[in-house]
Amino acid sequence: MMVKNKIYSLPKVLSDNLEVHAKKFKPKALSQYIMRLSNIYQNEKKHTPWEDEGLKTAYLTYFLPLNYLRSQAVIDRIQKNNSLNAIGSFYEIGSGPGTSHFNFLLNNFNFESHFYEISKNAIACHKELLGALSLSSMPCTWETHSNRPESHLIEKNNALTLFCYSLNELNSLPAWVSNAHNILFIEPSTQVSSRELSLIRNQYLKLGFYALAPCTHQKPCPMITHSKKDWCHDRIHVKLPAWFEDIENHLPIKNNTLTFSYLFLSKTPPKAKLDHVARVIGDTQKQKGKTIQMICRGDKREFLSWVHKDKINQYIERGSLVQLPEDIELKSSELRMKKDIKCFS
Repeated sequence: MMVKNKIYSLPKVLSDNLEVHAKKFKPKALSQYIMRLSNIYQNEKKHTPWEDEGLKTAYLTYFLPLNYLRSQAVIDRIQKNNSLNAIGSFYEIGSGPGTSHFNFLLNNFNFESHFYEISKNAIACHKELLGALSLSSMPCTWETHSNRPESHLIEKNNALTLFCYSLNELNSLPAWVSNAHNILFIEPSTQVSSRELSLIRNQYLKLGFYALAPCTHQKPCPMITHSKKDWCHDRIHVKLPAWFEDIENHLPIKNNTLTFSYLFLSKTPPKAKLDHVARVIGDTQKQKGKTIQMICRGDKREFLSWVHKDKINQYIERGSLVQLPEDIELKSSELRMKKDIKCFS
């Protein structure tokens, strides 16, 4: 059974505002700034240079929309169990121009918000966009990184501490983070970043946290236990606006799909038992006589598999949750499908 992919796109109010920034430069010139900024991220590991108008515009018109869509997908994944409904306030470390904030507001999550960002120019950009988008927001505060959240604030069970593409700017995760009640990480889908999240997950389970997403279990991560190179990441399909495509035409990469890694930890245990639910963490792989797809439901490295002679033609999108039949056949590391299974994507 073929399932139509969900296509993520920017809200019109955000797209229209970012298009105004894009028109400050011709698409080809802006693409050069985007490539320069990408090189900074990949090689120099510096903070975004908000002082440079070209690089700032490159971030707002390229990296912000892509990160917005990734964050949107993470919210969707987490909300499968309504895990954000009880959140009353959030504390973002390395908030940049407010990408995550806009995502929450445009999805009707209006939290009391506290932002920790080292760049005054990024903070100014955040405030400017907030006004331009005409978004009604609960009280917000902005601080520098040196003023970390106080423990008694992030310990509340309705508080969320957020790290969105900011771990790469830290030498190590600060010790105070373990005081938080809820923690959400959103990071690039690189092998290094993703495996770091798996290591953080294993460490924080020992500190009394529960892994609520993408994990369906509380056992050690099989990506770490059984492999030195595997990493857990997600993928979504996207449709970007025409003005974005005009810029992208001058870039070597086309963003028909986006990948990312994420981890949601909480000191509140999962609301529902997921004994027969697994997360699909791999793409389909055609092998002789069968197709396999990596899943995660515990501390073992396992795959769904379907034999071609059984004429099962189910497509399961990476990142989906699947309901496993209680009588599914386990053969070595494979769970043999005899019929289509229920997906929650």
